[in-house]
Amino acid sequence: MGKILHKRSNMFKNRSGQSLILVVIFLPVMLGMAAAGVTVGTVYYAKTNLQNAVDAAALAGAKVAEAGNSPGTQSFLVGQNDPNVQEQTVTVKADPNIQDAVEATATEYVPSGFAGILGFKHFTVTATGIAAYGPGQGFGYAIFQGSTNTSLSFDGGLNVQGSIHANQNIEIGGGSTVTGNINASGTVSPVIASTNGSSYSTPTQHAPVLPMPSWPLPPSAPEPSIPSFSGTVINGNFDPSWSNNGVQGNYIVHGNVDIGGGMNVNGSIEAYGNITIGGGDTINGNIVDYGGIVNLSGGPISGSVVAIDGNSPTGNTVISLGGGESVGGNVIATGGNVVLGGNDPVTGSVWVSNGSFDLGGGSSVGGSVTATETSAEASNLDNSPGGYVIKLHGGDPVTGNVTANNGDISLAGGQQVGGYVVAANGNVSIGGGSDSSTAEPTSNPIAILAEGSSPDGNITMEGGANVTGILYAPSGTVSVGGGSIVKGAIIGEYVHWAGDRVQYNSQAVAKAPLMGVRLIQ
Repeated sequence: MGKILHKRSNMFKNRSGQSLILVVIFLPVMLGMAAAGVTVGTVYYAKTNLQNAVDAAALAGAKVAEAGNSPGTQSFLVGQNDPNVQEQTVTVKADPNIQDAVEATATEYVPSGFAGILGFKHFTVTATGIAAYGPGQGFGYAIFQGSTNTSLSFDGGLNVQGSIHANQNIEIGGGSTVTGNINASGTVSPVIASTNGSSYSTPTQHAPVLPMPSWPLPPSAPEPSIPSFSGTVINGNFDPSWSNNGVQGNYIVHGNVDIGGGMNVNGSIEAYGNITIGGGDTINGNIVDYGGIVNLSGGPISGSVVAIDGNSPTGNTVISLGGGESVGGNVIATGGNVVLGGNDPVTGSVWVSNGSFDLGGGSSVGGSVTATETSAEASNLDNSPGGYVIKLHGGDPVTGNVTANNGDISLAGGQQVGGYVVAANGNVSIGGGSDSSTAEPTSNPIAILAEGSSPDGNITMEGGANVTGILYAPSGTVSVGGGSIVKGAIIGEYVHWAGDRVQYNSQAVAKAPLMGVRLIQ
């Protein structure tokens, strides 16, 4: 028994010795791993700080470059935001490869810490930040096609006063003229212009692919406020034909309102039924209807015209101005369509929900035009005969933006718009003879944006249209018909061109809401 205990005691001693040997062998490894873990964290932290510092310097440099000054004046910001940087390594300068961009770079030496036991004195981290300013590269071309899998093809007689870029091949028909550069991420055919009687400089083939320039959708105008007022309450229909002095004061009518022609209204009317006011009537107040239809013919209206939750199905009219009425306030409708006949100027804005808006020839809107639809309502309107969500006839100037949130926009010939034209999840069609200004086109450029996935997101110019501004369809197709002229820029995922001339116009391009600085790397 004693011998057995003695053997076990020796065995434990032997194992204890083995453990000590293993600890001695693996201790440097464990220390190295611990040192590496600490060092990786330290280097990562230093890299993050340095990246933030160069990003700040790049943004500041882009800001001063946008103002026409040297971006290098902002290099001090790197050291200010990261005191550990090696000052002699800091550069903030115009990016040599990207137009309208500033590059900031810097280097920092990170102490090795515990890693010093492995022979490392320090670690070197480098960071680069690039910030862009201005409208972006895509807006520097008269024609820009973003697709990387479809060639940009032109029939003969192309006339481009500016430059062209395509992220694939470019095919140019005979007798064409391009005054600027031709850049293709694929090939250009023909390379030698004289081969088919064209005129342009030697193109650049296999150029870098350029991203589609980002243009966030401009915000929609908010719904105008609905007028509220107190007045005489009538429980039933209201027909003041008995009055020799017209309608005096405000009325709240729980029924229909029918006011014959030649009878003036000196006050506001709120009704919970239909409102019909005859020709020649002057309304010195507001017209507000809940659940019915408003039909006005002739005579000025000093306030707003409102129809809320009209009882007409989608596709029917809830506000109709027969022609010759002027509206001093806003036009607001939900649940139906708004039709303004010829010569119906609106001083304020037009806002339509779940319905369409038709601005008759000779009318005008002093504010913005906004139509907001559900996807189902927009589909019903767009697919109806002559379907649209917003339709502006020729000679209908709109001072502000024209926005359709779900649905299509139709601009007839001679249309003038002072702001943006935005079809969010819709298409824009431009009729022949359309223009964006009353006199010199560059005085009031237009910006037309169509966003959405197929079949939406397209812009179509009919033959003979004349637009000064930007046509921008980042996910769709810009199609330009024969004889059309664009003075500005065409930017689309796909471009179909059969027009007369594209003339790059920097004033028009400046309308793109992308001025400012932003990090791009």
